[in-house]
Amino acid sequence: MSNFPPPNKVDSIDEIKREIKKCPQFQIISDQYIEKEISKNFDLVTQNGTYRGSAAGWVTFEKAEIIKKTKHNFNVFNYKKYRFKAIMKSLLIINTIYSQLIEQRYAPGGKGMMEALNNFEKYKEIQS
Repeated sequence: MSNFPPPNKVDSIDEIKREIKKCPQFQIISDQYIEKEISKNFDLVTQNGTYRGSAAGWVTFEKAEIIKKTKHNFNVFNYKKYRFKAIMKSLLIINTIYSQLIEQRYAPGGKGMMEALNNFEKYKEIQS
């Protein structure tokens, strides 16, 4: 390959961050979280910085692997966020429907109010 050394960790993280921020789906993610995730994957791929190749090896293998792992982690994060929002929306709809049904049932003159009135009258007669 080449005899040139690979970039240091800080330069590597900045280079990968610029590459990842080009993707529109990752632009809303904070820079600190991106750097944290890249740093974690950098340590994973380079075995905490002990296994580093040349500059050509960095561009060909290490950088591509770190970008792939980081994008995968962000896609998993975005999917979990999407699922959480979907669950919250579903719970909101269910709660709204439940509230409307309860309101209709126990509204003045409604079926639930009449049942409750009959029960109260029954208990009133028993106690008298």
